[in-house]
Amino acid sequence: MKVGKGILFFLLSCTVFTACKQDNVPPVDQREINQTQILRGWIISSTKTYINVAPFYQLAVKAAGLEGKMENQFRNKAAGGAFYFKKDTVYFFRDGIVQDSSKYTLDAYKIYLENPNLIGFYAPYFYIKFQDELLIAYLRKDETMSLLQEDGSLDGYMGLIRSVVSDAECDLILQRSRIPGFD
Repeated sequence: MKVGKGILFFLLSCTVFTACKQDNVPPVDQREINQTQILRGWIISSTKTYINVAPFYQLAVKAAGLEGKMENQFRNKAAGGAFYFKKDTVYFFRDGIVQDSSKYTLDAYKIYLENPNLIGFYAPYFYIKFQDELLIAYLRKDETMSLLQEDGSLDGYMGLIRSVVSDAECDLILQRSRIPGFD
């Protein structure tokens, strides 16, 4: 019986260590973006969520499907969305209809929004970067936690999320697009 418990412990330990991801949250990209790079229309083509979880909690997070739940919430909030940047105002479209607008300021690699609920969830600012001609507007851990708290859809998981997530990033992946009536 002792051998059986030892093998079980060994298999469980292997499972824990192989389930552990390396840190996968990319660092903040601090390359400066100028305003002319972001002007005009951008459609949300996809989303991506990254989370870093302490190795001890990997199995609990995997069992709860936490990363998938966070990704689904973010994807649902962004679905059908697009941005149109003018000199000092950004418009948010959903399914081709203007939903809201906000004054904005660009500061190196961040966009600050006067209207923090511009896209239907709480985001007073986004980090931004370019990657393969795509504009990535992203939230880091603190902003993601604020978004989830304000949204309330993962209230049953917020205790787990706060205690196990060491870092996070939620990306809105935008591609240049013509927006009828604005171009």
